[in-house]
Amino acid sequence: MSTTKYPILDDAFDAVMLEACYGGAERGLIRILSLTGMHVSALCKLTPASIIPRGSLSYIAWKRPKTNKTMEALLPKRYHEDVYAFIASRRLTRWAYNIKLKQIGERAGYPGISTMTFRHNRCVRAIKEHQGNPMLVAQIMGCTVDVVFRNYSKLSEMQLADKERDAELEGR
Repeated sequence: MSTTKYPILDDAFDAVMLEACYGGAERGLIRILSLTGMHVSALCKLTPASIIPRGSLSYIAWKRPKTNKTMEALLPKRYHEDVYAFIASRRLTRWAYNIKLKQIGERAGYPGISTMTFRHNRCVRAIKEHQGNPMLVAQIMGCTVDVVFRNYSKLSEMQLADKERDAELEGR
């Protein structure tokens, strides 16, 4: 794990976090954040109308707080039950969601988890999936190309360096 403010997590992170959840609402919280990397203020505003069916597919839609830009992410069918459980659960404050994430993270062995951890990790995954195309990554994350270069490209480089170092240590 890196030493940045928002750690870049290992490939098992999502599965381990889901295992540490108590019930569908907590699993829905983890699934939404992993899929979208949305800010906590957008998370607080999700409603049943945030799930948009289009043919045989469903999308989760939200507004990015800084730009008021509408964002969407494909919602896999296997996530529907958990996401609906989250949306049906009692609304919490931004502070309460971050406390809940920290609790789940501690149960999973990942201290210091926040919604921004998920956002940074989503962006690093997007960089890898799209061969570092900053224009496409900026569109996916709803931020500017400048932000992608300034913040996330550095994180991606740090993650690669951490993995190379770990591989060297395992090879010894």
